[in-house]
Amino acid sequence: MKNGLSVHTLYAILLLVSLPAVASQAAAQQDSSLAIQVVDQRTGKALDGVAVCLGTAADVAQFGALATDNRGRVRFSSVPRSLLQVTASKSGYQAEQLGLDPVTNSRSLVLKLAAGWRNGPRCRVTTTEREKTAALTIASVNVSPLTGQAGVVRVRTDVRGQAGQIRVSESADFPNAKWRPYQPVVDFHLNPGKGRKQLYVQVRRIAKMNGATLQSLSPVVSARLGSR
Repeated sequence: MKNGLSVHTLYAILLLVSLPAVASQAAAQQDSSLAIQVVDQRTGKALDGVAVCLGTAADVAQFGALATDNRGRVRFSSVPRSLLQVTASKSGYQAEQLGLDPVTNSRSLVLKLAAGWRNGPRCRVTTTEREKTAALTIASVNVSPLTGQAGVVRVRTDVRGQAGQIRVSESADFPNAKWRPYQPVVDFHLNPGKGRKQLYVQVRRIAKMNGATLQSLSPVVSARLGSR
C-alpha cells in the first residue's frame, strides 16, 4: 500500500479492535447462569422442596430439574442462549410457568406460588435430587467438658437431613470458624477466659446437580456448657 497502512498492519489493527468483543462474548457465555427463589405468594416465606425445571415448551426439563433448598433457591449454570421456560410445582400449590428471553449473563428471579391446584405443565424431580436439597436442621446440641483436657469440650449433635460439614464457634457470626467434615461428635477448643461459655453450631451440605452447585445451611443453634 502506498502512502498508507500495509495490508498486514491494517489486519493487525482490525484484529485488536475485534478481540475485546470476542472476549466479552466468551465471558458472557461462560457467566450465563440463572438463580431462582420460590416463595409463598401470600406470606412471602421461602418454599423448600419445590421442583423447578428449566426447558422449552416441548420439554420442560430439557436443561435440568432441581429441588429448592431450605432457602427456596436453585441455580442453573451454563444456561443456553435461547427462549426458555421455567416451571415450578409443589404439592398443595398451583404450578407456575414463566417464559424467559435468552439469558446473556447471570440473572436471578423470584417465583411466587399460590396455594391450590392448577392444570398445566408440571415439573418433577427424582428422589435422589430431592434428598440432596432436603431441609437441613439441628435437632439438638449437647456440650460437655472433655475429661483430662482443660479448655476442650465435646459437642454432640443430632441432625435431621444429610449433613456434610459442621462448624462451631463462641460467636454467632462464626469469625474464622472453619468447616470440618461432619461427625455427630466433635471436640472444640474454647478461647481463654472465665465465665460460662456459649457455643454456636451450624451444619451444611454441598451438592452438585445438573451443573449447579447447591449449598444447604442449617439454622444456627446455640448451647451452653452442660446444656441440652
